[in-house]
Order: sequence, then structure tokens, then C-alpha cells
Amino acid sequence: MSSLIGGLGNQMFQYAAGRALAARLHGDLVLDTAPLHVKADHTPRAYGLDAFKIRATLDDLNPDEWSKLTVLEEGEVPGEWPRKIKGNVSISGHWQSERFFSSIRPQLLKDFALSAQPNAHVASIAERIRGASNSVSVHFRRGDYVSLPSAAKFHGTCSNSYYHAGIEHLRQMFGELDLYVFSDDPQWVKQEANLPSNITLVECENSSPAQDIWLMSLCRHHIIANSSFSWWGAWLGASDGVTIAPQCWFLDPAAAQSHIVPSRWVRL
Repeated sequence: MSSLIGGLGNQMFQYAAGRALAARLHGDLVLDTAPLHVKADHTPRAYGLDAFKIRATLDDLNPDEWSKLTVLEEGEVPGEWPRKIKGNVSISGHWQSERFFSSIRPQLLKDFALSAQPNAHVASIAERIRGASNSVSVHFRRGDYVSLPSAAKFHGTCSNSYYHAGIEHLRQMFGELDLYVFSDDPQWVKQEANLPSNITLVECENSSPAQDIWLMSLCRHHIIANSSFSWWGAWLGASDGVTIAPQCWFLDPAAAQSHIVPSRWVRL
């Protein structure tokens, strides 16, 4: 069983880790959605994995049922699943590293395919991305990183200079770029990001979180935010592109972060 918490990107990490462990144990994956509804020091989230073709069942566990499971905390798994596990297992944590599930990448590419056809607006953008030589997804993550004091203190946001440096880095490598910009605050991007005028801003009200991740994955290159959302957009994409990620993933220096960004990605 994998315990879910956080937004769609975090849920994808928790699903991926659970799917990898289930494959190792030759068992079935159950997702516990109860933690999504618990009010804590994080933004409440809705279950979002039904937008994909995942292979799991849902189960909201009450506290008494947890006693029947062997619980693995993320910190107990340094990078490889324990070889000897008995009984039913529950995993708890964020699992924000491909080291937990890179071995089943082909399966995850199938599992994270959209479960329904994209709407006409999104489909038209997808067609444009597929026809571009050097498409680049650019993600600005704001939302509770700005509005929620605890999240702002822990995460912080990427600076405009980071994005400008990322765009210039890719231009030096590939020349002319087709920029597809994603954000939970598109008005801020329009007014404050100071991006080139020929970008395509994917308006979130005309899409959905899962469709946005899918569109990102279609791009050849990526400039991601310090966000699990665009992390997945890049990870699900083609392997021959360049992904640029922020040097500092968490603003809080005490937070472990070295394992989140794959070593093949460029840190700026």
C-alpha cells in the first residue's frame, strides 16, 4: 500500500514507488487516499491519479488497520528496497527520487498515459509541440509556494534570472526555441516574468493538471521549477532532450535534496 499526500506530482512519486515495490514483491498495489483529506501544515489536495491509466485500487484506511501492515518510511530505504519483506507492506513518505522506480520506467510510461482524450484546445497545442524542432516546456510554480507562509519558507520560488539563464543555455545549444510556458499563476507570468513575446502560454483554465504534465512530456527540452509537477513532465519526456533544473530545490537548507534531481539533468 502506498500512502498518498500532496498534489498530483507528489501522488505520482508515491504511486511510482509503490508500483516498483509491488513489482518486486509480485503483489498488487493499493493506494491509501485518507491522508489527502487530513488537515495539516500543507495545502489540502484532491486525489488526481484517476486522470492516468494507473494499475491500483483505492482504500481509505482507518488507524486500526495500519497495525496490520509492515510500514516502511522513506528514510529507511537508502536507495534499494529491502530484499526480505514479509506480509502486507505500506510505504509512507514522498519518495521524490527516480532511484526508487527507474527500473520500471517502461511500465510507468504506460501507467501515466492519459486515461481520457485531451480536450480540443490541449490537443491543438500537442500537435504544435510535436511539429516543433526545439520545443521547450517552461514551468513557473507559484500557488502555495507564495501564498502559504510555511511553504514559502520551505520551498521558495525560482527567480526570473534562473529562467532567463535556462533559456539562454538552450539557445546556445540549439538555436531558435519554441517555448511552451506552464504556470498555476499565468497572470503573474504575463506581467512579471519578462519572457520573449513569442511564447505559448498554456492557460491552466483551458487544461487540467494531468493534461499539462502530458503536454510538458511532449516537449523535447525542459526548464523545470523546484516542483514535482514539472519534474514529472521532464522525466516522462524523451531521453534525448536537455532538462534544466534549479541548483537549489528547497529554500530550507536543512532539507535533503541531493537525490531529487537526476545527475544527467543540468543544474543552474
